[in-house]
Amino acid sequence: MMAALAQALVLVLAWPWPAVGQGRSPADAPSVLEAVQVWLDGWTTMQAVFELRNRHRLTGLETRWSGRLWAERPDHVRVEFDRPRGPIVVAAGGRWTTVDETPDAATAWSEDARAPGIAWAFEVMSGRVRLGDAVVARGLDARASGFSGDVIEVRPRSPEVRLERVLLYVDARPSRRGLIHRALAIDPAGNTTRVDLLEVQVNRRLPPGLFVPHVPAGALRVAP
Repeated sequence: MMAALAQALVLVLAWPWPAVGQGRSPADAPSVLEAVQVWLDGWTTMQAVFELRNRHRLTGLETRWSGRLWAERPDHVRVEFDRPRGPIVVAAGGRWTTVDETPDAATAWSEDARAPGIAWAFEVMSGRVRLGDAVVARGLDARASGFSGDVIEVRPRSPEVRLERVLLYVDARPSRRGLIHRALAIDPAGNTTRVDLLEVQVNRRLPPGLFVPHVPAGALRVAP
């Protein structure tokens, strides 16, 4: 789940309130990607509330989470899950560190940010790779979904074992061009991870130490 969140999180970097309407015909994917890149280039820090939904294709089971996240370019991210109470995830120093505490115990694990399914997302967020160079995109018809902006499908240029494609729902209004409303990540088995961001703030000062992972003494360290 952390890999899917990392992928979608990097691509969902703003949430203006949803706009629904008659929808638009297939988008010009290159121009939409460029609009998103322009918005990406406009911030160094970002913080938001998120809502995440995981859906298993075979069982139909859907798990919902919510929480807060913070990001600082080039490669720092902190995610705190709060419904249900869940782990804290910090990306810093080229690694994801996850700490899951309960009243009785704590578990921690760490994963290389260059691991399959995560590396390309960090490269895009850092600015070392342009979004248009990292993915292949095609425009989709938004009219079927009732979304009034542009919908594009992106696939990593390099095959990823954890990700097949991502659908991006992008604002097309001139004043908000390039803002992403939602990302829906689909893995090779057909399972989906949807991420929505709300109350987005950019270029605000973030608290010191926010991206330093705190692992409680005595925490059980496990392999991811």
